[in-house]
Amino acid sequence: MTAFAYAKLPFEIRADLQEAYRDAWDSLASPGAWWSGAARVAIAQEVRSAYDCVFCAERKAASSPIAPIDGGHNTSSALPAVVVDTIHRLCTDPSRLTQSWLQEATSGHDLSIEQYVEIISVVTTVMSIDTFHQVLGFDLEPLPNPGHGLPSRYIPNGLEHNKAWVPIIKYLDQPETDLWASRQVTNIMRALSLVPDAVRLLKRMSSTQYLSMGDSANPYAKADRALSRAQIELIAGRVSALNDCFYVTSSHSTMLCVIGEINAQPPNLQAVVAGSGTESKVPHGALLIALAEEALATPRDEDRLASLRASIIERLGSEALVDAAAVIGNFQRMVRIADGTGIPLDRSIALMGAAIREELALDKFGSADLTPKVNRLLGWLGDKARGPLYSKMSRRRVEPAPAGDAAA
Repeated sequence: MTAFAYAKLPFEIRADLQEAYRDAWDSLASPGAWWSGAARVAIAQEVRSAYDCVFCAERKAASSPIAPIDGGHNTSSALPAVVVDTIHRLCTDPSRLTQSWLQEATSGHDLSIEQYVEIISVVTTVMSIDTFHQVLGFDLEPLPNPGHGLPSRYIPNGLEHNKAWVPIIKYLDQPETDLWASRQVTNIMRALSLVPDAVRLLKRMSSTQYLSMGDSANPYAKADRALSRAQIELIAGRVSALNDCFYVTSSHSTMLCVIGEINAQPPNLQAVVAGSGTESKVPHGALLIALAEEALATPRDEDRLASLRASIIERLGSEALVDAAAVIGNFQRMVRIADGTGIPLDRSIALMGAAIREELALDKFGSADLTPKVNRLLGWLGDKARGPLYSKMSRRRVEPAPAGDAAA
């Protein structure tokens, strides 16, 4: 049976999503750089065990992620205990990961820093696809049968060791020159580069669920989507804020602001952190935010989620619903990559978004400490320069934004 066939549905799933998901499943079943195919599938099984793990829920409710909690993980594999715990933390409480925790986790013989980076890739790939299914009310895709072969144990050249919690590529060398084209590549795209195939998979997945690497930094880019760019960035920001992720919330709140400035329709950025009860000034913004919130709720109210799906199909069409589900899935991945690798905010975004971060009080997120504070003068200058700098990124004219902000 073909994976991700999506047969007999009342609406279509884009062909590029189906192809990307099949490629992801093929990659999951194959040996990686540091884990065999069987171990990678076991990691994926553990991801799904984490969704309903009572121990994880109790630990997340505790005041500290290292508080003593009785009991143990709901586990479905024979993976070492430190690996199981790492997978569950990435799934259920990524915003409270710390460098000291990671150093302790990788200090023994059961988990290396290279294996950890590959775990992030597997965990986030599975979560992004599972989230897509959960948003749309589909059963989760059965995991693939593992393939044969040994891990390559490949380590790329050009690594730097003090930019993040994990080594990342600073200078591209053969055979990694395909990973990114620009010297201005964002930190999140470099975050998994200790395992180059993880970056290749990330690019493949994110370009279908969200936008390509090149288009993601271009406020004029929209790709062939049923949602407007402002709607896409609103969802991205809200999913990131729900996960308490400083890096991704900051980046996409800034992009949402720039898009509003370009279209002369500034959004209410408070909706990113305050949620569906706050008017976003983005068309159908409250409805799209509500979908993201319910999709990420623990537990989900499936009846309410079904009602939100029906409302989006009625008002925006089934293609928009599919696109929204893909964006929600994508940013369930991106926040875990950012918070799992300890990357700081990119300098350009740190400068251009300083005023936005202050407005939204994003410094309350734990990972804010990874980014040096911007002084008020530089923040003011960055705020004034934001529009002109982004406008130079493309000579294309932006398409008119839909008029009005429909109530949800």
